Amino acid sequence: MDLVIFSNNRNIVKLFKRVEGSCAWNVSQASVSGVSSSGFSIGIKKRLAMADSAELWYIDAASFTEKKLQSAITAVASKRTVIVGVIDAKGIVVDIGALFSAGAGDYLGPKLCKTPVRESRLFSVIAWKGFEGTVPAKAGLYTGRKKAAALQNAMKAGKSGKRGARQPAIPALSDWASLQSDREYVFTMMYIELDGYRNLGQRVHEAAVERLLAIFQKVVEQYTSPGKGRLWIWNDFGGIVLFPYGGKPENVIIPCMRLMLSRRLVSVEQSGQKLLLSYRIVLYPGSTVYRERGKTGRIISDAVNSLSHIGQKYAKPGNMYITQDLYARSTQSVREGFKETGTYEGTVLYRMRLPIKY
Repeated sequence: MDLVIFSNNRNIVKLFKRVEGSCAWNVSQASVSGVSSSGFSIGIKKRLAMADSAELWYIDAASFTEKKLQSAITAVASKRTVIVGVIDAKGIVVDIGALFSAGAGDYLGPKLCKTPVRESRLFSVIAWKGFEGTVPAKAGLYTGRKKAAALQNAMKAGKSGKRGARQPAIPALSDWASLQSDREYVFTMMYIELDGYRNLGQRVHEAAVERLLAIFQKVVEQYTSPGKGRLWIWNDFGGIVLFPYGGKPENVIIPCMRLMLSRRLVSVEQSGQKLLLSYRIVLYPGSTVYRERGKTGRIISDAVNSLSHIGQKYAKPGNMYITQDLYARSTQSVREGFKETGTYEGTVLYRMRLPIKY
């Protein structure tokens, strides 16, 4: 697949140095000059007219005003063969959500521009957009012929005629029965873990701990089921839940927020102990090879590793976090419930705002 970087800054192009040697991408740079009131530059206009096959573009925000950038994204996204992302190394964009509403497929802010872009991120972007440049609200929800066509395009884009070429991940569908074992899919993943679990045995009897852990697992399943979540990896005190990727992020975020805010209710109704449960939650979109629960021991996934690192090493007890991708694509009302908290291993994170006592 052609990966075109519209920027006058060579350092911006260097952000994609990790993928330049991949057989899946044909990386090129195009200049940005003569930006009109509609947001078009001469280079973008010419390239758009020739884009008859699937292409992934990244436009440098530094050459635009925010209004012209939104206009450019709208125009480019209307071309169903082009997926367009934004590089905002200087932090010019104020309303990131408006870019996704205009049809953007990705946003690289100042913090993400400090490290090279991973190929797995690009695969996730093109999988989410379904290779057809559809608007985010409909992205990733394809089945049947559309799914087959997307996979065929993915294999062509990856030059699959060469033996051993990697197949890009495709978005996981809401129909869990359709997932194929050992196939790579894009999910929204949730990490959840009880806080202070190592000391539970000192606070309650061993039999009570076992009962508490069984109840906690059932509670997680109960609260995540409205978002079509499926418990995937579980290690007594916590684990990973998989959600379908695509559609509206709030369909996943809101059930997890309910779980976070319900900890007192869960503690009273379910534990049967004078014990206030505390747990941390991280929502993270990424790709992984899928296998049924209980058969995941040998799976190697950068996304699963990154999610686990954030949950174990960054997330604070009793808090919930979402990534910038989920934040930017959510509704305004959901975004108001989160605040940017920092970056960990190249991932920009937003922490849920909580009541003083909850």
